Amino acid sequence: MEKDVAKYLRQHTMLVTVLIVIAFLLLSFGEYFLYRKTRELNRMISEGIMQIKEEVKVRGYPRDDMDNQDELMMEEQTLDD
Repeated sequence: MEKDVAKYLRQHTMLVTVLIVIAFLLLSFGEYFLYRKTRELNRMISEGIMQIKEEVKVRGYPRDDMDNQDELMMEEQTLDD
């Protein structure tokens, strides 16, 4: 009887250990893919910001004119709503 109980405990302890290891592996894989997607998104945002900066340099917009255009667009949007 005691051998059966010991065997039962050993098997279930092993099962729980395996399940915990699998859970941590799944979490680490998910974290890795999330990290990759975050890096990709940050790279895309950086490229977009660099394109905006280059466009400003090429067209020669002074910063104040761009701010005024943004304010006018915001006012038009609020008036449309």
